[in-house]
Amino acid sequence: MRKARMGAILLLCATLVGLTGQAALSDGPVPHTPPRYALSAYHPHSQSGRSDSVMAPHAEAGSGLPASAYADEVVRLINLERRKVGLAPYKVNPVLTAIAEAHSALMRDQGCFAHQCPGEASPADRACAAGYTPYCWGACFIGETIGAGFDTPASLVAAWMASPGHHDILLNGKLREIGVGYVTGGLYGTYWTADFGSQPDVLPVFVNYDDAQTDTQAVTVTLTNEQVSGCSGIDYADQVMLSNDPDFGGAGWEAYALHKAWTLTAGNGQKRVYVRYRDSTGYQVTSSDDILLLIPEQAHRVFLPAITRSGP
Repeated sequence: MRKARMGAILLLCATLVGLTGQAALSDGPVPHTPPRYALSAYHPHSQSGRSDSVMAPHAEAGSGLPASAYADEVVRLINLERRKVGLAPYKVNPVLTAIAEAHSALMRDQGCFAHQCPGEASPADRACAAGYTPYCWGACFIGETIGAGFDTPASLVAAWMASPGHHDILLNGKLREIGVGYVTGGLYGTYWTADFGSQPDVLPVFVNYDDAQTDTQAVTVTLTNEQVSGCSGIDYADQVMLSNDPDFGGAGWEAYALHKAWTLTAGNGQKRVYVRYRDSTGYQVTSSDDILLLIPEQAHRVFLPAITRSGP
């Protein structure tokens, strides 16, 4: 009995010595390991970045999308959130898409997670340099959200929506356009950038909230408006004119509203709706949007003549 007790004590002492040795070996600098998830937002008004911590799920289900479709899915999910609160969707802009893709790649390649990596311009300056139109004060009106480590568009957008700084940009009523860049690799495994902006004289319109296809001629046209400044072009538009004709033949002015009921021309095929905006000074700009009209054809019933039998 005494021997067993002594053996247990020796075992405990050996365990404590081993743990003490491990603790001693771990003293000193600890190699930096980046967190699995990271977020940051660059607000269009303050033109400065803000990082937010995020509680991410322990496991994420795959979206089933190819990598090339991830950016499109981010746009779709953000526009769903805007629709929930009565905002017009964002229109994809090629300049914003290009700078978002370049920034995501730069963050990965430099091991940098920021809105302005070493040697890089700010998001607003990057947009202007790439051809995005500034307002009269000489700067581009740009917001930006970035994320790293997120495996799916759904987990990324959910994290952005849960963060006040990012939420304010995703649901900003003064921003009208978007571009998303997604790359894989680097310390975090995935890097995401979404650039948002508005530019003078660009007022996007959306048929059926930017759906690709409809099976009825009756649609809803959603409009935007100038909410930033009228100093470089059209100011807030109080009147609009809608038409299926680029020349607006027979169309008349009506009061501006976020949504307008509209009827497409008859016949299946690609349709385009034109919208002309006019502000209180008479300044006008024109926008348009396309949608595919595809009404299922009516099934043709074939009636065979009745066969009358005569005779036995």
